[in-house]
Amino acid sequence: MGAYALDVYDEKLGKAESFDEALDFLSDFTEDMGYTQVLYAYQPFSPRLPDGDWIPLKLNVRNFPAGWEREWEAFGSFDPYYRACFEGTLPIDWTDIQGREHLHPLERQAWRYLADMGLGNGCTIPVHLPGGRFAVVSAILERSDRDWEGLLDDTRDTLFQLTHLFHETIQKK
Repeated sequence: MGAYALDVYDEKLGKAESFDEALDFLSDFTEDMGYTQVLYAYQPFSPRLPDGDWIPLKLNVRNFPAGWEREWEAFGSFDPYYRACFEGTLPIDWTDIQGREHLHPLERQAWRYLADMGLGNGCTIPVHLPGGRFAVVSAILERSDRDWEGLLDDTRDTLFQLTHLFHETIQKK
């Protein structure tokens, strides 16, 4: 997806009449890029409590497997991809996080739960905002014979731009 496609996306997104319609557009564009699911979350306050615990994100998703959220509630504050967002500002390849030796046991259970649901390959793009506010987009490739590394290499920069454009646009609405 080149600059032209980003212009088309920006134009369509600007015409969205609701958050849900804007998220549908994001889903359509990430699907055109080769991804099968997408999520967006926004937290208008710091994600950490004074005791160090993490506040789970309220995820807005498209094309996730039916019932995935029932058990996910137990893992929300142990989402290793969410936690990794606070180590930097660049896109995060889920496979890099899955290979870490020092993950908390519940972080390991969280990514395995998602992988068991078919959501094992993804890229999460953090958006760090003033005052501790935070937003995130994850584009995910469901179980597939598609080359994950190739897809991510081809789309990482565009995903970064889409994420920031999406967040900026919906915050104006």
